[in-house]
Amino acid sequence: MRFAVMVALCILLQFCGSKEMLPQDLLGYSLVDRTVGTEAQKIVNKIHLKPVTDTPNEIGYYQKGDDKAIIYITNYSSDDDAQADLIKMVDKISPQNSVFLNGGQVEINKITAHRYFGMGQTHFIFRVDNILVWLSVDTMIANEFLESYLQKIN
Repeated sequence: MRFAVMVALCILLQFCGSKEMLPQDLLGYSLVDRTVGTEAQKIVNKIHLKPVTDTPNEIGYYQKGDDKAIIYITNYSSDDDAQADLIKMVDKISPQNSVFLNGGQVEINKITAHRYFGMGQTHFIFRVDNILVWLSVDTMIANEFLESYLQKIN
């Protein structure tokens, strides 16, 4: 009996301790749809026109009126694996072979995010521990949206 209670407590603590990476609302934007697991992995691979990930993915679709934002989440087994893929992504995004322009970095809430412009939005790529995040949102509110996001998940 004592063992069963301890196992249940461990499972509960693990569930409660996990970060919610797709908050229900951000800066007036509501989470209107969420794709997880294999379906999210298929979407991420389709965007890149080839398989790029075999790790668990989540995609959050946000909307405020006609304005939309999207957050892609990829979970890795370690911080080092997430950092390695972050570096690969940043290295592949360059003006010579990309739809993204004017790469740079911003630091908000002790997180360094790589920022790019393209397709009518600002795109941020960054890592939070073992989680890689790609966030795309309207350029006019991009930094404020990122700051709100980082406050919600920390």
